[in-house]
Amino acid sequence: MNTDHFIISEKQKELDQKLVLYDLWVTKVHILMLFKQEIVQKNPRKKI
Repeated sequence: MNTDHFIISEKQKELDQKLVLYDLWVTKVHILMLFKQEIVQKNPRKKI
């Protein structure tokens, strides 16, 4: 996907940087839930 045409302000970049850690945390928790519900088979915590 080419994103060169998107207009991103400095404020948007700043907010994105603040949210990155939260996004990663939510992703990890979601994957853990999928593992505990036996939706995914391998324990993904080792890779994350």
